[in-house]
Amino acid sequence: MNFTLNLTIKDADLRILAASGLRIAIARPVGNGAPNVAWLVFDPFMGNTVEWSEEYGLYASTTDVKQGARILKLSELPPKVADGKSYFFGRDQTPVFDPGDDPCALGSFQVENLMAVGSYPQLTFGLTQKAIINGRAVDASCINATMTPAQMTAVFTPRATVYVWLQNIYPSGAVITDVVSKTTQVEFNGGVTENTLEYDAAQGCFVAAANGKRGKVSIHKPTLVY
Repeated sequence: MNFTLNLTIKDADLRILAASGLRIAIARPVGNGAPNVAWLVFDPFMGNTVEWSEEYGLYASTTDVKQGARILKLSELPPKVADGKSYFFGRDQTPVFDPGDDPCALGSFQVENLMAVGSYPQLTFGLTQKAIINGRAVDASCINATMTPAQMTAVFTPRATVYVWLQNIYPSGAVITDVVSKTTQVEFNGGVTENTLEYDAAQGCFVAAANGKRGKVSIHKPTLVY
């Protein structure tokens, strides 16, 4: 499926946001927890459109999952990885992905870390996803990060939800364990493929647009994303 998120900002508000160096950040949760990576970060315009499809890649990294760390992808499979399958990483101690043979639920992706504990006690794994921002295609960026010890398994199940907020610190692909502004949670469940939000200066966050397409939208305090 293809999805679209529209974000509008009034002229006067955009001038203030731009002067403050604020950028739009979007994250996607994987599994039942809150998101922990800033998937997309970009400069705001009065009208912004973000488009993506449900196609995912896999990556491996030695980057620690800590606040502000930008994930360096050392090995990866490009988006279009098949879901419902498992993948080996480090078979024969070669740090690449290979098809696995264990079952995995549809909609999920499983990685078995076969690297030797003496070489790499743990690695960071996760999903990547491409997007089109304001008409420009961007490379696949990390959407989550999970530390996985050697000889153990990680399972990733992306949800049809995005979180949107404003920030001026971290780039795309950076780990976020603390967000200091309100976040707007936007659902794409129940056949909803497009949502439209507008920036509300009084609340300091994006809200559901009065006349736009939208699914369920909710506002959360900064402590939600951690």
